[in-house]
Amino acid sequence: MSAPYPDCRRDRPLVLAGFGWLDAEAARRFGKGFVALDPGQRTGICDDICDATRAAAARRDAARFFAVYRDLTAAGFYSTPVGREDLGYIGNVPLKHFDGPPVELLRKLNLA
Repeated sequence: MSAPYPDCRRDRPLVLAGFGWLDAEAARRFGKGFVALDPGQRTGICDDICDATRAAAARRDAARFFAVYRDLTAAGFYSTPVGREDLGYIGNVPLKHFDGPPVELLRKLNLA
């Protein structure tokens, strides 16, 4: 969130406000900060904002934060060696030869 790229600059205020909302909501519901909650309490708060289509109108900004932060977290994970391994990604490694894409894929894409 501290990178100078346009998307980071755009998302930074939303993410910081979202963290503030999580702490405020935790304090309102349970009298302590979000990180001090037990896993069930944290999950309960996140369940209320994890789907913008189901979030209460008063929580729509928090749901937007959750969606952005979830995407950032997933992108971060899947750009690590562990995440690429989880995907079965085999790119970014030298190949002795490349036979091209599978014929089945080319057919599916109407390229064969």
